[in-house]
Amino acid sequence: RSSGQGHLFRKNSRRREVVASLLLAMAAASYVIPASTLHHSGALAMLGAAVAAAEAMGQPQCIVVVDASGEVLGEIRMTGAKFLSRKSALAKARSAASSGKPSDALPEPVRAPLAAATGGAVTALKGGLPIVVNGALLGGIGVGSGTGDQDIQVANAALAAIGADVVPVESPS
Repeated sequence: RSSGQGHLFRKNSRRREVVASLLLAMAAASYVIPASTLHHSGALAMLGAAVAAAEAMGQPQCIVVVDASGEVLGEIRMTGAKFLSRKSALAKARSAASSGKPSDALPEPVRAPLAAATGGAVTALKGGLPIVVNGALLGGIGVGSGTGDQDIQVANAALAAIGADVVPVESPS
C-alpha cells in the first residue's frame, strides 16, 4: 500500500472502533436499570424504631425487614413475642415487597389460592407494609404478634424512621 492508503486504513479502523464502542455502550445501557436499594443501616434503623414503638405500646412483636426481592435484611423476635409470629411477619413483609401494597390489600378471591401456591409465602394478614422512598419500592416490613392495627402502628414507626411513605391505619367503620 502507498502511505496515503495506510493512513486512510488506520483512520477508518479507528472510526470502526469508535462506532463499535458506542454500539456496545448503548446495548449495555439498554440492559441495565438503575435502582435504589435499602442499605443495611436503614434496616437496622427500622428495627430499632419498630422495637421502640412495640415497647411503648407494651406489645412484644416479631419484626422482619426484606429487600425488594424478598430477602431478609434484618429481623427480631422481641422477648415475649409469639414464636410462630415470626413466620407470619416474614410472609407479610414478602407480600408487601412483592405487591408494593399492604399485605392485607390482596383481593379476597385470590388470597387462599396464592397462599397455597406459594406454600404460605404470600399472606393477606394485616401487618405487612411496602417500603417506598421517593416513589421507589425498596422492600417490605412485616410485623406480627399483636393485633393487626398494632402491627401496622409498629411497621409505620419503622417506615417513618427512614423517611419512607407511611401507610395510614384504617379505622373500623
